[in-house]
Amino acid sequence: MDSNEAQNVADRALCTKVPPTEAGLTRARELWAKLGDFFLAENGTPPKDVIAIPKTTVIRVYELTERDDLVTIVLPEKNGLPPASQFEPVDYYRCTYWPYIP
Repeated sequence: MDSNEAQNVADRALCTKVPPTEAGLTRARELWAKLGDFFLAENGTPPKDVIAIPKTTVIRVYELTERDDLVTIVLPEKNGLPPASQFEPVDYYRCTYWPYIP
């Protein structure tokens, strides 16, 4: 969503409402799929070699200065890394919270 585009004003207000509404969460999913060229599970069977975003995945939209207290940590799948012989493992920490500068 582009804050400079007048046609996005309604979507922006709906999707960034804190706490989020069902309508806002639904519209955020729709926009995420459309703008990011993703496929949603609720839209049926995805094309071959495409993995649909599950219905349980929550997509939130925030204004930079109006975040709530939600923090998400996504862990890798167990045993999901390739063998160490194929890459050089390193420890790292990345935070996507805006004030943090990696």
